[in-house]
Amino acid sequence: MRLFSIFTLVTLTTSLWAGQHGDLRQNAKTASSIVLGEVTDTQSYYGTDGEIYTDVTVKVNAALKETGRKSGASRSFTVKGGSVGDTRVIFTDVPAFEIDEAVVLFLENDKATEKYSLRGRWVTELNQPAEKLLEQIEESLRDQDAPIVEVERQRAHAFLSELAATTPAPDAACYLLIGPKWGDSLATYKYNTTIPEGWKISLETAAATWNKAGTVFNFKSDAVSTNEFILGTVSGANVLASTRIEFDRMNRMRRFTMTFNNLYTWSGTGEEGKFDIENVTAHELGHALGLNHPSATVCGEQTMWASAAAAETKKRTIENGDKAGMAVLYAAAGTPALAPTPAPAPAPTPAPAPAPAPTPAPAPAPTPAPTPAPAPTPAPAPAPAPAPAPAPTPAAPLLTGSFFFPSVPAAGQNFTLWLTGSGFTPTTGQIVITGPACPAGCVLTPGFRSPSLFSGTTSIATSGAYTVVVRNGATGTRSASRPLTIR
Repeated sequence: MRLFSIFTLVTLTTSLWAGQHGDLRQNAKTASSIVLGEVTDTQSYYGTDGEIYTDVTVKVNAALKETGRKSGASRSFTVKGGSVGDTRVIFTDVPAFEIDEAVVLFLENDKATEKYSLRGRWVTELNQPAEKLLEQIEESLRDQDAPIVEVERQRAHAFLSELAATTPAPDAACYLLIGPKWGDSLATYKYNTTIPEGWKISLETAAATWNKAGTVFNFKSDAVSTNEFILGTVSGANVLASTRIEFDRMNRMRRFTMTFNNLYTWSGTGEEGKFDIENVTAHELGHALGLNHPSATVCGEQTMWASAAAAETKKRTIENGDKAGMAVLYAAAGTPALAPTPAPAPAPTPAPAPAPAPTPAPAPAPTPAPTPAPAPTPAPAPAPAPAPAPAPTPAAPLLTGSFFFPSVPAAGQNFTLWLTGSGFTPTTGQIVITGPACPAGCVLTPGFRSPSLFSGTTSIATSGAYTVVVRNGATGTRSASRPLTIR
């Protein structure tokens, strides 16, 4: 599992390597080691402070940078979080590691400060080829007069060439899931004494924003909650806030603790040079709900995008990708509860039957007449073959949410739509758009299909009011419609 925290962006006058989780140039400059390798061992345990920690060992296949130490065959270090028994803990500002995972790892002495996961030859966090990341690291180190040693460069390319070349599918709908979620439709929270009184309105407003995301889930303030907001110390200087998430082996969330970095200056009004409390809280609460960072660059306006700038306030409002992720995690608001089946009424107790009257003696039976021989029975005519049963009509899917990017598409320009619900048939499901340019219905085959999410990209030449439905096959019953406006 991979999860990053929300990080600050450096000046935009540098290259756009200011990544989702930190500036690559700065990471390369401060790292004492940058290695490419594989995770060979993880051991989790409880520390003396009651927190879970994990000892990690990474086999080094190529050392891209080494400062103040000899190169070795492996690196070992400890990170917060891990899995012991039925308890799982992750921190949004600390990388997590999986056995056999291929990684590009940044270390400061024996502390892991950054990790990029490789799925095949693809960097999942950056949504780009691993070779491109290697080029960026090499250029950064060369600018710092610390070029990669040629033999290590060759080892790095040899290692990448051995990985699968398949490019994973991009984020289906500008959201990614962490894995765990709340089993109930409510999570409470409280304020630690470190939280200034003036912060509370911003925190409550951020929570209320997620409460209006279109699902049954709600946050609620409660002084005795086990979930808590804190102003204190986090793991890194470039981390704005960190959320600790605890859950069980069934991926059911138990509690969260959100810590804001007290090294930064905060504001409730988006002041220049300060970080907006509501902006960052909305992002971190998304993690507390079960959402991760999307990686496709088109998703940069989403609340769950992993970086934030000073005075930024755009994360105060959640966007279509954020809402789509929520719709997958939690039931849609207004979904009717199943009516309980009434218990059957008890059968009445029958009244006792009256005593039977005495049976009279039977009259003597008459002598029967001789039975005539039966006439021969003709053979029955063969029954006609039954008519074949009609093919069953595919069941109607339930459409609970529709999200568009841009939210109001323009005529003649491509846009992406995501439809959430249940009962979708991935193999034959279709999206049907009806309106001025599609009076009989334009059929779109989803590029991404699952039982609860269809996604596709298309364009419509004529502006106006349209409707969107899902059907399971060309003859399937259509779902209820959702509106779509083309400007």
